Amino acid sequence: MTEQMSFKCPYLGNEGCQATPFNTKEEAAEHTLWVHHVASCHETSSGSFLCLHRNQPANWACTTVFKDIGHLKAHLLTTHKSGLDLFKGRWRATKEYEERVTNLKQQNLPGGRQIVIDTEFSMFSRQLCEISIVDRVSGECILNTLIQHPQALDHSLPSTNTTVAHELELLSLHESQKVSSSDRSMPRMNVHDIAAALQRAGVTPQSIVFTWHVNCTDLEILRKFLEADNYHGILPTNKNCFPMIPQFRQNFPLRGPDQRRFPMAMDIIFPLFYPNSDLIGRNDQVLFDCQRTRLLCDVFDHLRKGVDDLE
Repeated sequence: MTEQMSFKCPYLGNEGCQATPFNTKEEAAEHTLWVHHVASCHETSSGSFLCLHRNQPANWACTTVFKDIGHLKAHLLTTHKSGLDLFKGRWRATKEYEERVTNLKQQNLPGGRQIVIDTEFSMFSRQLCEISIVDRVSGECILNTLIQHPQALDHSLPSTNTTVAHELELLSLHESQKVSSSDRSMPRMNVHDIAAALQRAGVTPQSIVFTWHVNCTDLEILRKFLEADNYHGILPTNKNCFPMIPQFRQNFPLRGPDQRRFPMAMDIIFPLFYPNSDLIGRNDQVLFDCQRTRLLCDVFDHLRKGVDDLE
């Protein structure tokens, strides 16, 4: 005789709920919703996700359907958890951003092309593996390519602990192999091709660069790659590079009693502002990170005007 499958209450509060096991997962999810008032979603039979957040005091369920968990989380954070208050007041920019980017726009000053850069590179040797660049204003893809090196990438790590060094080298090699996998339909360009493409696109030392980073690593990696083959004077200096994580971080509230910083990972921040975007979860090419960064730059510019000033 086949034993019938049962489902326990998934509530994790205190020592757990001791309610009788349920015949289906849906019944268990419904129990946690009505009894514990903590269940916010369950997976539907079609594989999509249904928001069951209940608004108080009417106790009506939201019932909005999302195609994946990322979109659902973004919906919960922006619609049902108002504590973030991300859209109240006018956002601030760093002094450097105001001086270079804002003044350039407001005074219609001449400047180089504004671009968004994202890269993948070897963990230890910092050799470039993949590069994508899009136009900050139009969204045009300027460059999106894997890197063709004359020799294999160097993944070695000097270390007194040979076991640790070997394990880290294997990790670096594994990451680079994911980038350069043969099943990825992307072009492969060498340093000469990339230098020519940047020059044709009008990238100059006067260009302004945006990255989703805490520093200018992406620009530095690309500059080092070009200058190793004597391509100097194509890219701007770090003075014209604006990592966007510090711009966002200073405008996010601290969380919890211990006042922790809000995580700035792209997979967390982007869905907050674009909960229905098809770019959510697209992590297989740096081009998608470039496109997401560009959209977040738009968000930042709008919120610096203040919500009340937007049309």
